[in-house]
Amino acid sequence: MESNNQHSMENQSVAENLNLRHYWHIVLERRWLVITAFISVFVLSIIYLVKATPIFEAKTVLQINKESTSMMDGATPIVFNSNDQEYLQTQYKNLLSRSLIESVVRDLGLDEEGRYAQSQNVINAVRDDITISPVRLSRLVEISVQHPSPRVAAQISNKLLDNFSARNLGSEA
Repeated sequence: MESNNQHSMENQSVAENLNLRHYWHIVLERRWLVITAFISVFVLSIIYLVKATPIFEAKTVLQINKESTSMMDGATPIVFNSNDQEYLQTQYKNLLSRSLIESVVRDLGLDEEGRYAQSQNVINAVRDDITISPVRLSRLVEISVQHPSPRVAAQISNKLLDNFSARNLGSEA
């Protein structure tokens, strides 16, 4: 019984070896096709890398603190805290709100900037370049802006943060 298992394992390894040799011979027969395909893909990749527009990314980190409302009933303050996750999700959506993006576009004059001047909807084009990423298990949110110009990417990121902070401070007062 043991010799049958050993014999079948030897036959299987010989068969696999023959399959590999068969494939190797096919590759050798078609070596010019394989070499031509490899060189073509390599050259096309180099051409793409040379012609591709570099994209720069500016990142800003924002800490969102919990908002609380207090009501005075006589001398006893009562504090109502909103649900933490709902509040944070609302703030993430506010960072990409149309009115906030409009204020950034207006303040920086992005509607006249080359990349955005070509688009039909400047607000959506700017919004597409912005990524909001919450940092797990924290109140931090990372604001990333991608743009071909590192200066413009940094300006958009900083102005978005400034306008968001100004709106939140204005709404608390």
